[in-house]
Amino acid sequence: MLNHVKRQYPELDVVAGNVVTVRQARRLIEGGADALRVGMGSGSVSATQEVCSVGRAQLTGIYHVARFAKEFNVPVIADGGISFSGHIVKALCAGASSVMMGSMLAGTEESPGEFFFLGGKRVKKFKGVASQEAIL
Repeated sequence: MLNHVKRQYPELDVVAGNVVTVRQARRLIEGGADALRVGMGSGSVSATQEVCSVGRAQLTGIYHVARFAKEFNVPVIADGGISFSGHIVKALCAGASSVMMGSMLAGTEESPGEFFFLGGKRVKKFKGVASQEAIL
């Protein structure tokens, strides 16, 4: 699919992934990926590791994939596991070019959705791939 998209739309930048190993990254870079998303099963609502028994420690994946991708000038996006500001720093120091921060930004004023209270905490309804609606 990646080869097809890059042949049909060579001017289109494609972010590919998610990967956690150099072997996976190599295949996508060879296929023409312009950037890589790194992370599998480390998101705040991810059930990948529990349900599918797959995944990898986020920082380990970022470190190894970023070292490899740097040889090809392909940026790496840390996707998952960002719960505190210190996690951002660690991901960037390990080699990520940027980070996905869904759970950190999901409840802000700027994010879509209405606030409600659950267990005394102000929250917003989540409609991601791991949400109850997506599972059903």
